[in-house]
Amino acid sequence: MCKYTLLICFHVLLWEVMLPAQNITYYVPNPVQVPTLSQGRQGNVLAGFSWSNGYTGYNLMGMYSPRKNLLLMLNHNGRSGRVFQKIKQYATNFHLTEIGVGAYHVDRDYIASAMAGYGQEKLFSSYNNKLAQTSTLHLQRYFLQGAYSYVNSVSTIGVGIRFLLIRYTQGLISSDLEQEYLRELKKIEQKSPVFVPELAFHVGIVRYHPIVISMHLTTHLPSVNKLKIQESSFGMSIGYQFGRKKTQME
Repeated sequence: MCKYTLLICFHVLLWEVMLPAQNITYYVPNPVQVPTLSQGRQGNVLAGFSWSNGYTGYNLMGMYSPRKNLLLMLNHNGRSGRVFQKIKQYATNFHLTEIGVGAYHVDRDYIASAMAGYGQEKLFSSYNNKLAQTSTLHLQRYFLQGAYSYVNSVSTIGVGIRFLLIRYTQGLISSDLEQEYLRELKKIEQKSPVFVPELAFHVGIVRYHPIVISMHLTTHLPSVNKLKIQESSFGMSIGYQFGRKKTQME
């Protein structure tokens, strides 16, 4: 029953990703890796795409267990989007790199895990067609993550919760930027650091080992201080899993 409940939640939350894009966004959730490794010297490397309310991008993700019960993680996410309103064209570009370390415990087909990590992100926003009005923000991100997965020889399914602390460290803003946007950026500066709790859902196919296919859905709880933050993000990746024993596939 738990597995079917997670799948229903996955599909319901996915609808949020299809909503129209905001004109300017200052944070988009990146796909969360829900660990499915179950032994030492096992790992995976994934590449794919992600979507969030009109913002599309790419994901590069890797996870490795150098020895039993230990996890290392590396993620990179790039995202961009454009919105046309009347005669204006808005654009935002994101680039994020994060690392993490954690532990996991295996109980038959179930894997419980916990991770902590750090990331840096740069986002560039354009407020008109000629790039005359722009802002560039730099972020530091700290996170704690807990997850629980079910793994068998055909598929994986998991759920996790991630607690993010986002700190806007510096920015470069056009001097003639409209007052509306200056107020938004000032609010971000005043609220920083921002605490963002997020839910993460994962569905994967491992039947065609060593090829793996993964789908990720991330959504934050609840709306965060009206800081132009996207609520949900969906990602789909294909990759290679190494170190998996044949007995695990039977």
